[in-house]
Amino acid sequence: MKNNYIILIIGILTLGIGLAYFLIKNNNGSISIHVTESEQVYKFAATYNETKSQKIKQYIDDCLKPESIFKNSDKVDALIILDDRTRFNIKATPGRLHIKLDKSENSEASIVRIRKICQGIKEIIGEK
Repeated sequence: MKNNYIILIIGILTLGIGLAYFLIKNNNGSISIHVTESEQVYKFAATYNETKSQKIKQYIDDCLKPESIFKNSDKVDALIILDDRTRFNIKATPGRLHIKLDKSENSEASIVRIRKICQGIKEIIGEK
């Protein structure tokens, strides 16, 4: 009889851990957008449903043409330097995006460009 309870408890724990992992991994419906700006840095961080990842990747690449950041990859972690000397760090995985721009290394036009791109990303994330 004790063995049955032990097996039941192990099964419930395993199911609970599996469900928690699934919910964290798939990030269904969970949206988080944080924009932080100071005199030195502009930071954009977003967590969103993974189903939006392809659209966001395409939007970013369209905005930065002729550059292509993602190049058939779902993940990127790089310092990007564009032809117009815009410099920013980007880290992206399905469902997550972080952009960091050092204002002292960029022109006002570059800062405005990255802000506009991030605003467009926010709109895509918010789409139903």
